[in-house]
Order: sequence, then structure tokens, then C-alpha cells
Amino acid sequence: MHFVENPLRRGFKQMRVIEEEVSISNSTLELSEAIKRMSKILYEREHVKKEKTIYTFDTMRELLEERDPALKNFLQQLYLAA
Repeated sequence: MHFVENPLRRGFKQMRVIEEEVSISNSTLELSEAIKRMSKILYEREHVKKEKTIYTFDTMRELLEERDPALKNFLQQLYLAA
């Protein structure tokens, strides 16, 4: 338990701090490699298959993870950073 001061009131408020462990898998991609893979998938989809542009992150994420499972960790980090 840590005690923090509430700036709106004088005094202390008790608060439970949860520490999260973040594990990084061995399949971590370099930024340039991840961008290269995503660009290739999106280019093939839009220019070769003539499919519509994707405008939502969730739809793009599903597509990229389906086509290249190695991008899953990278996309998770991107989502958490936003």
C-alpha cells in the first residue's frame, strides 16, 4: 500500500498499486522490418487485389495479424502506446 495526497483535499488517501510485468517475446520485430511487412500486405491488398482502403485500426490489426502472425506483438505495443 502506498499513500498519496489528494490535491483537492488535505490529507492522505490510501491506494493500492498494482505492478504489471510486461514480457517481451523472442519474436520482437525491428521497427523497419514491421513497417516493411505491413506495407507489403497493405500494398497487395489495395493495388493488386483492388480492395478498399482500411480506415480503422481494429480492422487493419485483424488483417495484419491474420496475414503475418509475427506482427501481433508489434501491433499490441503500437496500440498500448497510443
